[in-house]
Amino acid sequence: MDTGEAMVHAAVKMNMRTKGNEQEISAAQYGVDIDVISSVYINDGAKNWPTVLATNLCNNPKLALGTRDELALMLTSACGMPMTTPFMATRLSRILSVRAKSLVDPILAGRGYGVDLAVTGVGIRDAVRAGVNASNVREAMLKTTFHPDGIELGDRWYSYERIASYETEMPWYCFGLRFAGNLIPLKTVLAIRGFGISEFLNLDAAAMQLANTDQMKIRARLLAS
Repeated sequence: MDTGEAMVHAAVKMNMRTKGNEQEISAAQYGVDIDVISSVYINDGAKNWPTVLATNLCNNPKLALGTRDELALMLTSACGMPMTTPFMATRLSRILSVRAKSLVDPILAGRGYGVDLAVTGVGIRDAVRAGVNASNVREAMLKTTFHPDGIELGDRWYSYERIASYETEMPWYCFGLRFAGNLIPLKTVLAIRGFGISEFLNLDAAAMQLANTDQMKIRARLLAS
């Protein structure tokens, strides 16, 4: 800050301290011991940084992959602050004010992101990051469809094939899918696609309930091999 700003800043701080002392003395007369703590700072252009952060992350979720320093650099530019007073990354770890929280939550919720994590600037980032990760998982789930005799991955069909295994009745051990000529164990495919065994069992059971006669014959033949 320049000399003029510094003088005004110092004067306002002194006035605030004087008023605080007056209130402390007034309360003491009623037998109440209080401390008045006040902060005075010059608006650096980043007063509304929580909403700026939330808006920018929602508009470009890839930014949520960034570090605190990267977000601080983005806010320095987005808030229109001169580079001589850059946005400090440490501010991203401070608890949002009630007002800031009330403004940030609708921005996140309006884009389908959760608001529970958004109690700090880093929390805003994490809320968007978690939403992006959840979307990726949902997308993978939607593109993976289980059938009694195989799996649809995207728009491609892969039939189950029998692989050598001592576990003759456990599909994730004895079934496999052929990719580019190579027979890959089903348990490996499930791990790559992010499915746990219990999750597969539920989806496989649901597929079996919808199985037609031909699918049931193929399934029985595979298990008997």
